Amino acid sequence: MQLETINGKEYLFDRAHDPESITVLTKELSKIHENYQELILVFSALNDADSVAMTSALFPFFKRIILTKPDNALSAEAETVYRQYNNAHRILAKEETKIILFSRNVPEALHKAQSIAREKSLIVITGSPALVEEALQCLTQKEAPSLNRDTRTMPIV
Repeated sequence: MQLETINGKEYLFDRAHDPESITVLTKELSKIHENYQELILVFSALNDADSVAMTSALFPFFKRIILTKPDNALSAEAETVYRQYNNAHRILAKEETKIILFSRNVPEALHKAQSIAREKSLIVITGSPALVEEALQCLTQKEAPSLNRDTRTMPIV
């Protein structure tokens, strides 16, 4: 779990990619969510991951969710992840408090997250190592050398 401030936005990067590691992440989110006005999720899963269990654990923490697909052949399509979750729960269509956006790729997902983030928002990027790696690469390539980048690793307790 890696907490960073990049270009004035706070990000939590977590390479969780299965239900067990997502459970660890949600325990940490339950400890820190009160420090933020809003948590925004950028999520992707691998084709063979149990995305229903992962999204079932994660989605309750977020009002704004961006589903995407990294540039990785093993990654599931964003619409597939949504469909699997919705089929398992049959509640998303009724939930007025959740905004779910779809993105064709990681740069677009990051742009959407940045555009809806408020001053005290935390953008959480998780679901697959490929997503985290691509997001970090996109964010750090665009970062000007003079800008401050604060990197903190959060202990898992």
